[in-house]
This record gives sequence, C-alpha cells and structure tokens, in this order.
Amino acid sequence: MSNTGFNSGGLYWNHLRVAAMDHLEAAFDDLLAPLPMSLKSYPEKSPGNAYKFSIKRIFVWSSAKKRNSDSASSKTLENPVSEISLVKTDTMPVPTMMPIPEPAIPSSVSVIRTVAKVAPKAELERLGVLLDGLQTAAKVLDALSGAVPFPPAKAVIGIGIKVISLFKDANHAHIESLELCNRIASYVLLVAEEVKGKEIVDSPELGEDLTSFNQTLASLYDKLAQGVPSDQNAILAAVDSSSHLALIQACEIELQRQIEHFQVLRTIHSGKTLSSVLTRVNDNFHLSVEINERVRSLGYTFDAKLEEVKDLIQHGRIRQKQNTETMPSTSNLIGRDHFISQVVTTLTSSRNVCMLGQEGMGRTSIAAQIMNDDKIASTFSDGSRYWVPCSRATTFSKFEDLLCSQIQTNSKLGNASRMTGLLRFLSVTPNRKLILLDDFETTWKENEAACKRALTGLIRNANVTVLLTMNSDKLPEEFDSHFRWFDEGLTPLEDVPISPSSDAASAMPPYPLLNSWVPYPILPLERRAAEQLFGSYFALTDTPQEKEHLDALLDKLQGRPSLIKLVAIRGVNSATADIKSMLDELKDTKDPMSFIIEDSITRLHRIPNSQKILNTLALFPTGLDGKQLDIWLAFRNSEAMGYLRGIGLVSFNSSTKRWSLSPIIRSRLPPADPVAVVARREAHQTMLSILQRNSPVRHGPKHSSFKIHMADLTKHEPGLNELLLNMVDQLDTNPGYLQELNGDGKEEDAALQTRILDSLKTYSNYQSWSRANKEVAKAAVRLAEKWKSPPLPSIHYSLGTTLLQLDQYSEARKYLDLAMEGFILKQDRFGIVRSATQSIKARCSMGSDSNENLLVDLDKLASRSDLKLPVVSNLDEARSKYAQPNDEAKATARIHSTKAHLYRCLKKPELALKHAEIALYLARDLLKNSQLAADCQYIKARALALSGRFAEAVNEADKVIAFYEGMGIQGRGTGSGAFIYNVKTRALKGAQRWGPSLFETAKHAVTMCQSYGSPMAAGEALMEYGELFVTAEKWEEATLIFEEASKEFRRVDTHSGRKVTQICNQNLVYARAKADLAKVQYTTPSRA
Repeated sequence: MSNTGFNSGGLYWNHLRVAAMDHLEAAFDDLLAPLPMSLKSYPEKSPGNAYKFSIKRIFVWSSAKKRNSDSASSKTLENPVSEISLVKTDTMPVPTMMPIPEPAIPSSVSVIRTVAKVAPKAELERLGVLLDGLQTAAKVLDALSGAVPFPPAKAVIGIGIKVISLFKDANHAHIESLELCNRIASYVLLVAEEVKGKEIVDSPELGEDLTSFNQTLASLYDKLAQGVPSDQNAILAAVDSSSHLALIQACEIELQRQIEHFQVLRTIHSGKTLSSVLTRVNDNFHLSVEINERVRSLGYTFDAKLEEVKDLIQHGRIRQKQNTETMPSTSNLIGRDHFISQVVTTLTSSRNVCMLGQEGMGRTSIAAQIMNDDKIASTFSDGSRYWVPCSRATTFSKFEDLLCSQIQTNSKLGNASRMTGLLRFLSVTPNRKLILLDDFETTWKENEAACKRALTGLIRNANVTVLLTMNSDKLPEEFDSHFRWFDEGLTPLEDVPISPSSDAASAMPPYPLLNSWVPYPILPLERRAAEQLFGSYFALTDTPQEKEHLDALLDKLQGRPSLIKLVAIRGVNSATADIKSMLDELKDTKDPMSFIIEDSITRLHRIPNSQKILNTLALFPTGLDGKQLDIWLAFRNSEAMGYLRGIGLVSFNSSTKRWSLSPIIRSRLPPADPVAVVARREAHQTMLSILQRNSPVRHGPKHSSFKIHMADLTKHEPGLNELLLNMVDQLDTNPGYLQELNGDGKEEDAALQTRILDSLKTYSNYQSWSRANKEVAKAAVRLAEKWKSPPLPSIHYSLGTTLLQLDQYSEARKYLDLAMEGFILKQDRFGIVRSATQSIKARCSMGSDSNENLLVDLDKLASRSDLKLPVVSNLDEARSKYAQPNDEAKATARIHSTKAHLYRCLKKPELALKHAEIALYLARDLLKNSQLAADCQYIKARALALSGRFAEAVNEADKVIAFYEGMGIQGRGTGSGAFIYNVKTRALKGAQRWGPSLFETAKHAVTMCQSYGSPMAAGEALMEYGELFVTAEKWEEATLIFEEASKEFRRVDTHSGRKVTQICNQNLVYARAKADLAKVQYTTPSRA
C-alpha cells in the first residue's frame, strides 16, 4: 500500500478513520445513554451498517470489599489439609446469634444465595457495542500500521493493536477492561490523525512525544497481559475478579497521567487540534465511567461471581472429550411453523412437552428444528441443550448410560447410581437446560416405574425442561399421554437411588407436577403443505389429471412427511416417473410406509453391496464417517452411498460428517436376512481383529507401543462399545453364533472363546486408561462365566480394578476376591498377589477392617505356601535377595507398595517411606516397570510429605505427573490416577511455597480430578483449593468450594468418605460463619 492513500484528502484513510471513530463514539454515547434507552446510535453511526451486534453473555461483578475478619484457625502443615478441620466445634468462639455447629451442616446457618443475576438486555448490548468497537478498531489500526509514514506513530499503532487484541475476543472480560481498550483505541486513532501529512524530519518534537506515549502503552500492555490473561481458565477469571479490577483501575490512572502529560507537551509543541479532541474524549470518558458505576450498582452483586464459579467448577467435572450424540440436521420442514412456534413458547415458559405422533410424522425432525430455534437458543444456551436418542436405550441401564454421557460425560459417581449422580449435577448447575428424550417409548416399555422416577427427578429441577417425543403407534396400552400419574405418590429422589437395581425408598406424599406437562399431538400435514413438500422433490406439471392423481396419492400417504418424501424421491429415481404409477403401486397396501421401505430394500440387489451397507450402518446407531465406512465395509462405496442417499434410505449429517440410518429404516431391516447376518458377522470379526491388533494396551504404559495402540483404539472407538455388547448378546442368545464367528472353521472353539475374551479385556483395559466404564467388563465376566473359560480370573480382576476406579469398593472387593480364588486354582502366583493387594486396598477404603489387620493379612499373603516370598525388611535386604527380575520380585513390589499405603493411612511416615523405597527399587531398578515404578513414586511422595520432607515430595510428584502426561493419560488409570495432583498441592503448602505457583497447581488439580478422578479425588482437590481462599479470607469463594467438595464426598459411602465429609462440613460451617459475620456492621447509638 502506498502512502498516498494516507495523506490528507486520501479517501482510504478517511473511510477507515470515520468507521473506527463512529464505532468508538457509539460505544461512549451508548454508555452515556439513560438505562431504559434502546441502542439506536450504533446502527445509525456504523457505515453502511456493515457490522452487526455480537452480544455476549458476560457476568460483571462489583468489586469485593475488604473485610476485617478473624484469621482462620491454625493448621498443622505436616498433615494433609484434607484431614484437618479448619474449625473446631469445641473451642471455636461463636457469636451469640449463631448456634454451636455440629459435624453436619446446621440448618440455622444461612445458606449463601447463588442465583445468577443476568444483566439486563440494554446493559448486555452496551457490552456488545464495546466489543464491536474494539474489533473494528483493531481492523482499522492493522490496515493503518502499514500506511503510516511516521515511525513513532507506527510504533504507537502497533502497541495499541497488541493491547486491543488482549480483550477483543476474550470470553470473560471485565467491562472496565473493554472501556480501557476503547479509550486507548480512540487515542491511537487520534495520534494517526495528528501525524497525517507530516514527516519525522519536520516534527521532531512530535516524534519525542509519541515515543513517551508508546512507552506508557507498552508498560500497560505488559501489566495487562501478565495480570489479566485473556486465555486464562474461566474459574480463575471468576475468583480473581477483585485483583483484576484493581489492576485495570491502576492502568486507567497511569494512562490518564500520560494523556495529561501528552496534552501539555502537545500544547507546548503547537498540538492544539489533538489537545482539544483529547480533552473532549477524556471528558466523555469520565462521564461514561460515572454512568457505568450506576449500571453496575443496579444488580451485579457478588453472588453472580460466586454463581459463575459454581457453574465452572461443575463444568470442570464433566468437560472431558467423549463421543456424544449430535443432533441431526434439519431441512425442508414444510407446514410445521405454527406447531413449532407453539411448542417453543411452551418450552421457554418452563413447561415440559410430550410430542406424540405416528410413525413418519417427522417427530425427530420437528424436535431438532425446535432445539435449534432462535428463541430456544437464547433461552437455553449452547452446551445446555441435549439430544438423547432413546431408540438405542433398550434397557433402563442403557438409558442411564446414554443420558449421563450426553449431559454429564462422566461415569465416576462413586456409590451413587448414575441417575442419582446426574440429578445431583443438574441440581447445582445454574444454567437452564433443555433435554430432548427422543423416541422415549422404547425405554418406557422396558421399565415404566424407573422411567417415571427419572422424569420426575428431572423436572423437579427448576433449571431443567424436558421435551419428549413418542411414537403414538407404539405407546404402551395404559400410557397416559396427559401424565396424570404425576399426581401419584413417588419416592424422593434427592438422596436415594433411582436405578431399578437399587433398594426401594420409603414413599413420600404426592408431588403436584401434573400441570408442568403439556401434550402436543403431531397432526398430519394439511393438503397444501403436503403438496408443497411432494413438489419440492418431484416436479409437478399441474395438469388436471395429475392433480386428481396427486390428491388420491396424498390421501393414501395420510399427511406423513417422511412417507411423502420417500415416495417423491422414489418417483424421481424410478423408470416410470408419473404419479399414477405411484398410486397404482400403493393402492392395495394398508401400510404404505412398510411397503415403500421394504420394496426399496428388495430392489437394491441391482446395486452391488448396497444391502450390506444398510445392515452395517444399522450396527452403528451413531453413524460412521467416510474413513470408518472403508474400514468396516472393506470395499469402495461412494457410488452406492450416493444412490442410497438419493432414494432416502441413508442420511448424511453435515456437522458430524457421518452417514447413518434413520430409526424408521433400521427398524425394518430384517435381522435374520442373510445379508444382515453376514454384515453383522463380518463387523464382529473386524472388531476382534482391531482389538487383537491392539492387545498390548493390556500391559499398560510400561509397554513401548502403548501410546500408538491407545491412539488406534481411540480412532475406532465410536460404535465399538455397542458392537462389543451386540456380539456378547448374540453369543448369549444364539448357541451357533460362535461357529459363525469362526469363519473357515480352522480355529478351535476354546481358542476362539479365549480370543474373544481377550478382546473384551483389551477394550476394558483401554477404557480404564481413557474413561472407566464397567459395562463391557461386566459383559466379559458374564460370557467367561458361561463358558467357564480359563481367562475368567483375569477378567474378574479387570472388572474389580475398574470398580475401584469408580470408588465402588464393596463390589470391587467381591470381584477381586473371585479373581484371587481363580488365580489360586490356576497356581498363578503373581495373579494371586495382584488381586489380593487390590482387595486389601478396597477393604482399607471401605473401613471394614483395621489397617493393622490388613497388614497382618499382607504378611500372611507373602508367607503362603504357594508363594513363599523371601522376607524383606529393608532396602539392603531387597538388593541382596533380589538381583534378577522375576515373578517373585513383581509380587514383592506389590506387597511392599500396599504396605506403604497402609502405613501412610496409619500416619506412620517412617514405615511408609521404608516400604515405598523397597517397592520402588524392585519396580524401577530391577524390573524396569515404569508404570509400577510411577505408582511406587506416588506412595513415596505421600510418605515424604507425611514425614515433613515436602520439597522431596514435590520432586517425586513431579516425576509421576511427567510420566503420565508423557503417555497422554494424565489423571487416569488404576494407580495414582488424579490423586497425584493433590499430593503436589499439599506438599507445596507444607514447603511453605505459597504464591501464584501454588494457586495454579491447586487449580490444575481441581481440573484434573474433576475431569478424570473419582469423587474422593475431586473432593480432596476442592478442599485444598478452598483452603487457599480461607487463607486469603475470601469467605464466599471458600463457602462455594466447600459446598462442592461436600457433594463429592457424599458420593463415597465408606468410612473414609463419611469421615472426610464431616471435616468438610465443619469447614463449610466455618466459611459460612465468616461470610455472615463480615456482613454484620456495628451501628453507633444516637448521641442526641
């Protein structure tokens, strides 16, 4: 770009300058406008209205006031913070107005209100204007940076762009930071105006003045970039609001001083024009700040800040990547506008809807259109609308899994049932949520009572709205579409299991939920809409004869959109493409839908491999992308796919890039058809080959190719879970299916059974390193028990360790003990030790035995006649007795690692450290087992912290974290898992390394434990995090965090869980009391 466009009179420069200044002035004008006033200045001042509003939901908080409160109770940092109460009920001085707190949370302590206060629309629009002003200014300045011939001004523009870029796209920006950036943008643009047509040689004073201005902007950029990072974790933005606000205000003061200094210099150096303009902008800015203070005082209380922290803490619990269902795309919905508008209005008024329609009425398409409606999107934000395809949920257990994976994407709910854990999650997240349960009749027919309980639990939450779709042709005989059964007495769902396998709870009084439901029957399309839909696929000639035949055909199709579409597409692709032929074809059938689909499938024999494609896709309800199709079909299929899509039998989701079958098509594919049988068998064989190829995953991270195999299984994961369970169902119900899988029959039955079980175990182990799920492991146990297969003990062990990950200690012990019995019969010495030590850990967590008794059991284990392990009492003996790697060394390492764990629980650091050192030598130095060594280092780190050697504990914890992060499985697995992050947090506190590093470590621990850890790990991380706010006397934040920790601990129904819950509740009482006391003010009596 030449400089001529920048000089005085250049049209390019004038257009850019006017555009930017209009945006910025609009921002200031709208901040000055009265609160009820609508934003009219923005569209009026934007050149050509080229930029639209980008209103964002931003919480703005008023700054927190300093509180002079009593300091927290002293703590002993030699012990883990999670095990020390921050308040002692027998000694803590309590104000007379407060009762002495009991271990449980007393009802007399007022609960901190955390209802989100959404900013009024006008205020959000002001924020949007500020953001749009910044984005426009950034574009203009970027264009000017290459056109300004004045180097000092070019430098000012460059640093101005950097400052603006910090916040113009930020998700959690303060309104103060946006105002500051808008102000900077205004001055930088005016600087460009000032230097227009000037050269540096002619204006040396201006160059010096701009250099000073540039230095100030650079200083502001450094402070803002370091103190208010734009890419920070959202939870940090919430809890650090006060400190960020203070820094922004300090930057405003520094900028104001520099501007005043610059104004004086420019006045001296004849900068009269710039000085006058700066003065005007400066006056406007002061007024805007005053008005903005009034805006913030209207309702942005500290509760909003706490509510966002709460939301973010809970979202941190679930934001792990997982293959969830994606809402199908919608197009060409004709004649449904009024119906959709009615349903949208009902849903946005917080009433629940059940849409009932016959097959082919387009229930799913209408529901998808509703979920994507603009009014729905504004009421239920992205990430708060969930589609649950219940046609896949043939049991209530599968419905639970599907619902939780769609909404919560985390299976680690401790001893609570999955539905109970989900309801707890929904009860503490403030955003309004819309849940679409599509084709709910499938699940309803399997377990009506459990479905009623689940629906009742969902709609009792004020933040949850439910949209059901049900096939009116397949409703249970006694189903009440008006939901009058909501007036029946139902068991409470707050703290009792809902799963049908759980114990029944006592009855409760009737709960009046009837009025919350509105049934909406989906009626057939009206005649005009039906003709319009047909004509959108089939070209009509509008002749009288054609209209007559079309009327008869549409009457036959009964106004069903899906059927009308299929018939029209079929006609387009038919050799005899006339409506009379279509009518003649259907005139004798009573079920046009079944006839059309079945006839279309029958005719596919002319298209090679098309039927096989349909039956293969039927095995993957979530669909397959192009590469996955090539893997599962093993032949080129682009032409066949195009044809199938053309006749409406398959669909393509453009958002997920996946091909899939609609439930209507899938339900009409005969499962016993030879093509279906072959497709299913070949898919199962392909799946077994994939799992067999990746079997080294079973050896864990110590295997050199672990990362490669994990990546390969992740690539194939969509659909593998259901395909595995489908194979197990076939093997359970069809005695001859094992022979079908054998293919050429060369493999012995026993060998094939072992290969199948090994494949199931491979996938179960893969899940333990990605996201623990007991469904496949239980299926493997069921199959192995039926076959009485040799791998049964190892499969019992795999299920037991998975249950340990889920904090389900009682059930874990059951399967681990079964595994031990099997290993004893097989005389598998290492298997005996593996299962026995894990069972002892489960018993330790349960609190069913004293740790002293468990230590005795370990000694008995080592001295068993079938083991006879050498006695090792110190590290020197271990080195002398174990010089070569063998099974005895592996078994001894496990036993000493478990002893170290028990001694740590007994608070005996010297003994814990001694046995951890023995186990670490055997695992790392002798066996070269990196995974076992990392688990031993985890125990060692905890023992070091217990003995007060905190710096060494931090070092050991860092080694473990580095190992698992290097493998890409941080926070997961059967060893230290996410607990290692809590160990590092505690050790840093013990080492008195308080500061930003500790805060970041604790914050990261919360993220990792909530994403991958068990409820116990998440609760401990929150306890450690909460202590930081207690130390800083930020009582509202501490209260919130202890509330969430208490909820996590209550999911672990064991002795240790109950103990730590009691401690957490005491800390919660303490934080609440401090928060309440900070609000109490002394009023001076009148002196008159």
